[in-house]
Amino acid sequence: MPANVLLFVNNFGINEIQFTYLNGIFEVVVGLSLLTGVFSRMFAFLATLFLCTVILFIGFNEVIVRDVGLIGGLMAIALWPERRM
Repeated sequence: MPANVLLFVNNFGINEIQFTYLNGIFEVVVGLSLLTGVFSRMFAFLATLFLCTVILFIGFNEVIVRDVGLIGGLMAIALWPERRM
């Protein structure tokens, strides 16, 4: 975990272990939302924001290329027009 992220979360009284657990819980909730379709647009948007902050904190490397693809897929879910019956 980058040092600047740890300094930021320490301002809120959260240590690195707690932040890792919170991050994992968030990712599981996003995954469950996308699988079930419950609040999928909202969680797709939140996951997009999360991946954008990862890019800002980490910088450009080979893992970020994967994240850019994920951002595209999540934005498609978040912005896709709803079907009208």
